[in-house]
Amino acid sequence: RDLRDAWQEYLFRQMYGNPFVRAMFPPNPNSDEKKKEFSSFQLEDRFKKFKGGFEEAAIRMMVAVARIDNVFSEKEINAIIAVAKNNPKLGLLSDENIKALIREQSHVLDNDFKGAVESLSYLIKNHDDRLEAVEMMKKVADSDFVVAPEEDQLIIEVMELLDII
Repeated sequence: RDLRDAWQEYLFRQMYGNPFVRAMFPPNPNSDEKKKEFSSFQLEDRFKKFKGGFEEAAIRMMVAVARIDNVFSEKEINAIIAVAKNNPKLGLLSDENIKALIREQSHVLDNDFKGAVESLSYLIKNHDDRLEAVEMMKKVADSDFVVAPEEDQLIIEVMELLDII
């Protein structure tokens, strides 16, 4: 009985304690105070897509391609971390910092996916950095050994937006 209860508690915490699940299902702001707080976050989030540089853009690109099929699994998160750790610019970040960037950029994509993708050209100015970020994006798309048509289409769209094609 104790083992069963412990197992159920573990599953519950894994499911509902997952930051990505919480990001996808934010609390319902019913009270006036929560509505004001929520509105101020929405205003801040509008401009968050323009904040950052190579690190934020590369992580955003990898998160976007990982979740374009509406599934964002732990395996894909680990693929993003692995690709980031093998990059000379992102490899200096700790796993916790990379995970924080993943959460942040996932939230940016949740608020305005199209706008977040279109704003990538503001974050990465250098052509070589753009190529490097797209290569990282391709590695994440290929991490499950199958590049879905949606992933391929997003990569092409990003390459066009970044004037790589």
